Amino acid sequence: LCMTYDPKDAQNYSLHHTMAIYSKYPIKEKTPSYDIYFSFTGLSRLETVCSLSEYFLYNQVNTNIIIAGEPSLEEYINTHTQGIHFLKSRKPYSEIIEDISNTNCLLEILQEGHCGSTLRYYEAICYNKKLLTNNKNIVNLPFYNPAYMKVFENLSDIDCEWIRKREPVYYGYDNRFSPNQLLNEIEDLQTSP
Repeated sequence: LCMTYDPKDAQNYSLHHTMAIYSKYPIKEKTPSYDIYFSFTGLSRLETVCSLSEYFLYNQVNTNIIIAGEPSLEEYINTHTQGIHFLKSRKPYSEIIEDISNTNCLLEILQEGHCGSTLRYYEAICYNKKLLTNNKNIVNLPFYNPAYMKVFENLSDIDCEWIRKREPVYYGYDNRFSPNQLLNEIEDLQTSP
């Protein structure tokens, strides 16, 4: 059985699409110190992230943006960008969860050619955080709520006041992304004709 979280891959390769890929971690509720958070690896999104970081700084959005595990970028990040923190290696996921608990809004940037959600989508729902994303397909996903989720294509689409505004966020998450649900999906697929 082959499954994928990417709907485009599911269609192109006749795979089963699943959204059950996330275990909710215990998280300590905090008053957010940051307006927006993004952590990433890889070079493909760097140009977009640099533009966003500059835009956020200009509009007084308090960011926590981290690039990790790209040694070739250390000097570039440290000398050419503001608002992006460079780490030599990836943070443990428990520390990323701490960062999420300390922010108001999560940023999701899909890599070119992808249309499946990243972990930021799941984290926003599970931990009741706002989500700013370039994933246009988000409007078709479970728990989509235009009050808490905004899609951008260009910098001019981004409402910085919305990112900064502290307000209650609640998606009513029902545990449907849990690996237990994935096991149920696998069982159903194996027993269906």
